[in-house]
Amino acid sequence: MARVRPTVHHGGSGLAACISPLHTHDTTGILHTESASAVPNTLGEFFTEWGVTLSANCVETRCGAVAVYIDGKPYTGDPRAIQLLDHREIVVAVGTPPAHIPAVGDFSNA
Repeated sequence: MARVRPTVHHGGSGLAACISPLHTHDTTGILHTESASAVPNTLGEFFTEWGVTLSANCVETRCGAVAVYIDGKPYTGDPRAIQLLDHREIVVAVGTPPAHIPAVGDFSNA
């Protein structure tokens, strides 16, 4: 799946740029949450922020075989409801899943 790049919103009239509290810094796939609220964000909120459709059967316009894994284990619930917790490894595979599904992510550069 092609990587989607979020847009930095500018307030106009000399106002500073506005970046969502739920964002990435690079192409590693690591999500960052910098929120004033202690309530965990969800994977659905992240996909909504980027303007990408996510359901149990579709990612954007690719529908059919969607497999979701959390920490290496299959997840069969609503992927939009997955809470984004510290160091959680989430894999969303469209089509044939990879031979190796990681159970632990490398967050050494996060």
